[in-house]
Amino acid sequence: QRRVMGNSVIMVVRIGLLGASWIAPMAVLEPAKAMATTVAVTAVAARDVKAAERYAKKYNIPRVLPSYDALIEDQNIDAIYIALPNSHHHKWTLRSLEHGKHVLCEKPLASNAADASEMSQKAQQTGLVLFEAFHYRHHPYIARVKELLVELGTVRSVETKFCIPIFRGADIRYNFSLAGGAMMDVGCYAVNCLRLLLGEEPTEVTNASTKLAYENVDQETIAEFKTATGKTGRIHVSLFTMIPRIVAHVQFENGASLHLYNWLAPHILWNRISYTTANGVSTSERIRSTDSTYTHQLRAFVAAVSDGVPVETDHLDGVKNMAVIDAVYDKLGLPRRSSSSAL
Repeated sequence: QRRVMGNSVIMVVRIGLLGASWIAPMAVLEPAKAMATTVAVTAVAARDVKAAERYAKKYNIPRVLPSYDALIEDQNIDAIYIALPNSHHHKWTLRSLEHGKHVLCEKPLASNAADASEMSQKAQQTGLVLFEAFHYRHHPYIARVKELLVELGTVRSVETKFCIPIFRGADIRYNFSLAGGAMMDVGCYAVNCLRLLLGEEPTEVTNASTKLAYENVDQETIAEFKTATGKTGRIHVSLFTMIPRIVAHVQFENGASLHLYNWLAPHILWNRISYTTANGVSTSERIRSTDSTYTHQLRAFVAAVSDGVPVETDHLDGVKNMAVIDAVYDKLGLPRRSSSSAL
């Protein structure tokens, strides 16, 4: 949809929400309010139409569609936000792309790398945007981290930790049939951050251990990696910890070091970047932004849809991220997650 403002014609990206999810208000609805000239959430669909109606009323969404298919096929929608269970990302992303819709898909992109690859191929065939919602990657905090990675030297090793308390056993993150597990939830973030900091892809999982919540469902996982050039990496992820930990540590060949605190959501409460140069000079910085990571992400998505601006968290990167997650499950002797044709 195009809107005239003064002497300019601005494209307004109309987004439909696939599912009445708890994350959409934070990830899309609130950011859209601050970007009303370029994006609008215009419709929602859920399995339960009554639930969708209540959701639409609560969040002032103009239209409720009777089904997921109706939302995807609607000609007055440009893009679909998918925040369904992991196991359903594959099916509904493919359908959205097939019906000419750009897609902002919650992480992880798919249940496994093979499904992610099929989604990526469909995005390339259609020429549409398929954007994986790693919101933290679009905040100025990460822009500063990238500068420091260049300034401090050659990376030797990286460790990322993402541990949070999810004690309710009925949470979908513990549901194997919905592609649950620690590696699929907090783990996909830790892997994504690890890959970013390493600057290259892990080629081998050298060691891995896990604690299971239920059969085939990891509650806590530690994995170690090696790259083709000899860099090493380590992740520690957990859904069962009393004290949340979202940190990352980078060691450089010249003795320099870099430490990231609250890299996931630097707009909430506090954040810090601490580093020591090869000469032993230590510095600590806090990165401030008036916008949340989600607002920066939605801005990047709209730019990709409206102007073709490239994004880092695209479908190609999503395939690489899922390949690492698959490799960890393989090393653990656990089955890779699968997609569902239900819903």
